[in-house]
Amino acid sequence: MTFLKTTKILVFSSTRADFGIYLPLLKKLQNHSEFELAILATGSHLIAEAGATVREIRSYHFNEVIEIPFKGKTDSPMAITQVMGWGLIEYSQFLVTTPFDLAFVLGDRFETLAFALSCYNLRIPLAHLHGGELTFGALDEGYRHSITKLSHLHFTATALAKKRVEQLGEQPNRVFHVGALAIDNIKELPLLNRTDLEQQLNHKFNKINLVMTYHPETLGSDQLSPMQQIKNIFKALAVFEEKNKNQVSVFITEPNVDPGHQFILNEIRDFTKNHSWAKSYTSLGVLKYLSLVKSCHMVLGNSSSGIIEAPSLKTVTINIGDRQQGRERATSVIDCKCTEPEILNALTTALQKTISATFNNPYGDGQTADQIVKILLENITKLDSAKTGKIFNDQH
Repeated sequence: MTFLKTTKILVFSSTRADFGIYLPLLKKLQNHSEFELAILATGSHLIAEAGATVREIRSYHFNEVIEIPFKGKTDSPMAITQVMGWGLIEYSQFLVTTPFDLAFVLGDRFETLAFALSCYNLRIPLAHLHGGELTFGALDEGYRHSITKLSHLHFTATALAKKRVEQLGEQPNRVFHVGALAIDNIKELPLLNRTDLEQQLNHKFNKINLVMTYHPETLGSDQLSPMQQIKNIFKALAVFEEKNKNQVSVFITEPNVDPGHQFILNEIRDFTKNHSWAKSYTSLGVLKYLSLVKSCHMVLGNSSSGIIEAPSLKTVTINIGDRQQGRERATSVIDCKCTEPEILNALTTALQKTISATFNNPYGDGQTADQIVKILLENITKLDSAKTGKIFNDQH
């Protein structure tokens, strides 16, 4: 299909995680003659304490990267609400002066919802990635489904997620099951070996190796505070390391900027200061992170990467607490509560499972970016409905 003009696409990214997921699609859009790509970088990308990961975005030399920094903190529910209000104003002021034919949003974060509302009010069509998924242990659950109702094209990671998006009243001919973009990264990136990783991360591998990411639970059934949760994890890790006679090495990536993250961050830095076999990193970037997961025996924490990416890297996951509860998962994922005994038991089970685990990932085979580009080319004309509204599809 040939168009009279290029389609101007804006991709919204607010965290290191969503940028890493977007990357295969960004490369395809950047190199396609029918599309003109711009990236809006905001949120933790522009926070020095979170690694200023906009530098990674710029390292790929995309044609246009727009920066809109947060104004305010994000360490309490009220602060999050204030940032969302600020975002609605700031994103709208930018969008009203810079026209786009389509904007991409991914997942379920509060700043993403503010951007989606801005686009909806200004009649800019939205394409949504990873809609229809469930995460009962986070406020993200409500953000995600709200973004679905504001969006015009839907690219889901699983068949069940596609069905849920349709249950929300979206027209079936606008909902596409394409798999998870993160799997494309695993197929396409030249992952680093252990020798290169040790050199770049300045931390040695041992007989047993773990990569850990633990984010605050914003809506879980666990009544423990973020500080209590992270203390329980570190208590279990210390016992596990002692039982395995100093043969454990842990690589820790720091949490996102949800409420409660500062308590977790402080505990991580205190723990790594006093335990030489553990080392933390503000941000690793997509290549080093995926390479590290592949090189470790297990992933520990509550990041979606343990659910989505780790099985395709043949790595066992210990998923702690409620944050990812409801999300589809491979049988290589072990769930446990955030108590020292349960975590310790899960660590022992995971170590045994590394020998015999089956990695049946429900999130696709690494062809997602190509499918999305093909679908975009076939559906550009449907985006005009953004100016006239959406029709709810009743289920019969």
